[in-house]
Amino acid sequence: MLRADTGVAWLPEDRLLHEPLLVTTRSQLDNAAFEAAFAEGKAMNLADAVKYTLSEEETDPATTAVPKEPSASEPIGMLTGREQEVAALMAKELTNRQVASYLTLSEHTVATHIRNILKKLGLHSRTQIAAYFREQH
Repeated sequence: MLRADTGVAWLPEDRLLHEPLLVTTRSQLDNAAFEAAFAEGKAMNLADAVKYTLSEEETDPATTAVPKEPSASEPIGMLTGREQEVAALMAKELTNRQVASYLTLSEHTVATHIRNILKKLGLHSRTQIAAYFREQH
């Protein structure tokens, strides 16, 4: 809503990071729960949205979707939101240092995410991650 209210357009790199997170969120909630949460967020004014974002209030576990752990029989490839962000930036051929700077992480954390991505997708190189992400998105 903030973008709509201010007329600020999506930058391609912002869209590239946003879309996988939206897909992940939708996959973790049923349609009614997603629509209700989306409507609630959409109805917030800027001050309320900032307050909500910065709050340390615990969510109600009964209403919070918990991501399902993949079983051995499920296909690999379910990346976390942060792993998707890292992969998206790798697809833009950024170095670990550049990814770390963009996401405000340590290079060690980025390297850990890359190892996890490689393992989950059954890949062997950064180049393969970048190619895979570009194919999927």
